[in-house]
Amino acid sequence: MTHDTIEMTPVDTVRLTATLRPARDLPSGEFQLRTGRCVVELAMCVLGRPLVRGRIEASGGTLALNTLELDLLPESLRVPFIGARLLAGLDEPLTLRARIVHIDDETVVLAVTGPLASRWSRVTLAAEFVR
Repeated sequence: MTHDTIEMTPVDTVRLTATLRPARDLPSGEFQLRTGRCVVELAMCVLGRPLVRGRIEASGGTLALNTLELDLLPESLRVPFIGARLLAGLDEPLTLRARIVHIDDETVVLAVTGPLASRWSRVTLAAEFVR
C-alpha cells in the first residue's frame, strides 16, 4: 500500500505589501503592528461570496503613510488542499481599501479589505498599530 503525499517547500514568512486607499485620512509617521491584535482572513470567492475561508497569523508589520507591510506565517493557515492557492496572491503589491476604526496620538486601528492578485481571492484584516 502506498501513501500519496503532497510536499510543499517550507516558507518562513510571506510579505503582504499594500497601498491603502483612501490615503487622506491615514496618519503620518510609522506605526508597528501589535501581533496579538491582528486578524488576517483569506477567502476564495465565487460570485462575490466566500466559498472557503482561512485565517493566517502575522509575525510583524508596519504602517507608514499609506503603505501597509505585514509578515504572514503560511504554516498558520489551516485550509486543506487549497491553502497554497490562497497564498499565491500575496506576493504581488496590492491596493486595498482601508477604514480607520480608531485613531489617537499613539494608536491606529484599521479594517482593510480588497482583492488579491487572483480575481477569486480576497483579503480582509483588522489590525492595531502603535508608534
